[in-house]
Amino acid sequence: MKKWSFLVALSVLVFSSLFAQSGDRERGKNAKRNEDIASERAAAMIKEYGFPQNMRVPIAALKLKRLNSAEMAKSSKPINMEALVEANREYRVGMKNLLTPQQYLMVQREWNAIFEKHNKGRSKDEFFDIFEDE
Repeated sequence: MKKWSFLVALSVLVFSSLFAQSGDRERGKNAKRNEDIASERAAAMIKEYGFPQNMRVPIAALKLKRLNSAEMAKSSKPINMEALVEANREYRVGMKNLLTPQQYLMVQREWNAIFEKHNKGRSKDEFFDIFEDE
């Protein structure tokens, strides 16, 4: 009986150690590539705001550049906030150059609504440099 209980305990230990870190591998298999994410987000933006379909590729390129820059900034320990802020600035300037003033105003209103919802009760000056317009 001792042998069986030892064998069961050992097998539980072995299996738990084998599958303990499988979460990263599973996320790696199922994770979308940044190109796919940028393309989906660009399509959603075009649908939401009614932009012409020919803007999909440039918007996706801007979003991909921002995703890659943000990923690089977040990969460093500690997070490189300057690079993250710069990625957001470049994205906003690129969107401003790409869109017409009316289109940019629609997008900017949405960004401001998201900012207000996220930072409700916080001082805007704390995070102003992240959302600063050029």
